[in-house]
Amino acid sequence: MALNEQQKKERSEYLEQNLEVTECSQRKPYAFISYASNDWQTVFKSAVVPMQKQYGLRVYADKAFDKVNDKWIVPMLRNIRGADAVVCFVSQSYIESYACFLELLTAVNNKKQVVFVSLEQQLTLGDTTDQPNVERGVKNEILNQGANIATNTNNTSNDLMRAMKSAYTSISTLLEQDALSKYDISDAFINFFRDASVNRKTINDLNAVRRTIDSISSRVFDPSLIVQPEPAPAPLPEPAAAPAPAEQDIPAQDAPAQQDAPAAEAAAETVPHAAADEGLPGGAAPDAAPEGQQPADAPEQSPQQPAPLPPAPEPVQEPAPAQAPAQPAGGAAVLTAERPAAYAIQPAKKPLNKKVIIGAAAAAVVVIALAVLLLMGGTKNVTDEPYTRPDGVTVLYTGEWKGGEPNGHGSFTQESGAVIEGDWADGLNGSGTYTHPDGSIYEGEFRDGRPNGTGTSNYASGNVYEGEWKDGFPDGTGTMTYADGNVYEGEWKEGKKDGTGTQTWTNGDVYKGEWKDDKLNGTGTYTWANGDVYEGEYKDGKKDGTGVQTDADGTVRDGTWSAGSFVKGVKTQASNGTVFEGSWDVGTGYFSSGKCTTEDGVVCEGTWDVTTGKFAKGTKTYTDGTVFEGVWDLETGRFHTGTKTLPDGIVLEGEWNIDPSYETSWFIQGRKTWPNGDYRDGSWDPETGDFIGGTARATQDDGRVYEGEWSNGTANGRGKMTHTDGTVVTGVWKDGKMVENDADKEDKEDA
Repeated sequence: MALNEQQKKERSEYLEQNLEVTECSQRKPYAFISYASNDWQTVFKSAVVPMQKQYGLRVYADKAFDKVNDKWIVPMLRNIRGADAVVCFVSQSYIESYACFLELLTAVNNKKQVVFVSLEQQLTLGDTTDQPNVERGVKNEILNQGANIATNTNNTSNDLMRAMKSAYTSISTLLEQDALSKYDISDAFINFFRDASVNRKTINDLNAVRRTIDSISSRVFDPSLIVQPEPAPAPLPEPAAAPAPAEQDIPAQDAPAQQDAPAAEAAAETVPHAAADEGLPGGAAPDAAPEGQQPADAPEQSPQQPAPLPPAPEPVQEPAPAQAPAQPAGGAAVLTAERPAAYAIQPAKKPLNKKVIIGAAAAAVVVIALAVLLLMGGTKNVTDEPYTRPDGVTVLYTGEWKGGEPNGHGSFTQESGAVIEGDWADGLNGSGTYTHPDGSIYEGEFRDGRPNGTGTSNYASGNVYEGEWKDGFPDGTGTMTYADGNVYEGEWKEGKKDGTGTQTWTNGDVYKGEWKDDKLNGTGTYTWANGDVYEGEYKDGKKDGTGVQTDADGTVRDGTWSAGSFVKGVKTQASNGTVFEGSWDVGTGYFSSGKCTTEDGVVCEGTWDVTTGKFAKGTKTYTDGTVFEGVWDLETGRFHTGTKTLPDGIVLEGEWNIDPSYETSWFIQGRKTWPNGDYRDGSWDPETGDFIGGTARATQDDGRVYEGEWSNGTANGRGKMTHTDGTVVTGVWKDGKMVENDADKEDKEDA
């Protein structure tokens, strides 16, 4: 049952107030939430919102899904393709929904990892009489996705994909006939769960759901989304009976509540870290040229791969908090939480004035504090001063020192021999140079001991990165010039090309568009040095999705691509003007089924042999109206068996000569029928095409009609002659003349 307007409003308001939604356009990893509208309260109030607050789960969920129109399809397709994982909340309403079926079909077709969460233990078949009105857009998209899944299934052992192909097949015909009921949808779902051996999690165990999602993609957990519990309020000070003036009770503050363990794990997984003293900040940033071959009729060039960057170095952590200064000489006591030493004097012979005591204590505090500041405040130079970072690693610092930490110009020497030299403020913040033993050098800004801000790395490999950094990694916008001359300019994330950017290869190839995890992912334009251009979608470095490739010679492929291969759409060959519309075989690149129209107007519709590329079966229509329908021989390319219809209405049905020793492919066995009903049925000469013998129907010039055996171009054998007045004569003919009349024979027998 669809939500009414009040329910939709309630859902939208709840999600706006309680859930942070991420879309693919934000280029952040997220999990796509697939659910039935009726279940929204259970899904979001019991699971999704709590998981975001407790574990930091980043999600995309449609806030305004409305089955009255199909405008939701485009964002749904886009956001499933951009998701790291898909979480399906399965219920009776879910398995009876064609919209939910389309979402799951899209997820499986795009090879997404799927987590299934049960809202109900028992799922039953729906009502056979309940046939929802499937909008045209939804219907067309299900049929389109279903057509693609057959090709995808042929190239994978993915159990989900194979099960989904079977589920789609079971409802495709009913969907085309607009006869799809909730019974059929639920039956397809249940069979899918069985065939794929789906192990559904329970909504009552969110930690198990979290672990399952984490095993698929820990990247979708964002510590910044975790809602930390409010710290308990500090207790009020308890009144003392008669507190001493300088010894009033100080109420202890409760420690802030710790982050949940699962959230802490997720946070740890999202913070980049590097092994100690191994390479420059940023880690490997390998080149990502698209992979995969094009169809056999247009080979695709393979862009050169640049050398990878060295691994990341030991990040310089922020210094440990300055320790309390040593006790000053001369017997002066350092203030502690205990009673001040100033009060540890011999008891007076008589009670002291309370104001005098307070004043003396305050003066002591001021004197001691000034002494401490004098000891700490001055800048001094140190040599090989051990400095222990918060992570426990000790480095040697040489340079200006103030306030118990590096301040001013100085250098850190790590155990490996790596040196960081620069100008520091309040510890490890400033700008400087990081020199690694392998010869790699970073020059730029630092924060907390790591490259943060803008800087340049000259790697030992010869690669050079110049741009923005975050926590020791290229992050933001920057340019990498590889040692072999390849150049990438664009956005980075945690040391990888991520976002939009342009890469230029030394061979002249150029890609401009979206990246993710160092690979071409999203939409972009790739221009080869020879002039070929592809504009469309990429996945993991390969053409995948919809796109148009225009070759330098003018050949155009417009349609769907999978793993680098053109699989469905329209191809127009510039060399001869031939247009192919249909599907291509992924393995060989040959056209497999559909329609082909040549420049001179010949049209072939049917199937092609994917090992030879030749037309195998279907209909071939010539511009003069001649039509062949049947099977073609793959070796000779000649029409083999079927029907040939000529423009004047003559029809030949049977077999044709495919023997290459004959120059012409003549009709050799079968029936040739004329528009007036005359025919020849039998054997035909393979050299001349003349009728050899068999049966025939022949209309004479005077209107008489002969039907019977025929050879040598005339009546020979038994047959009958029908005269214009209806009289029928039967008997035996020879060379076109009757030699024996059955009626005369009967008269003789009667006599």
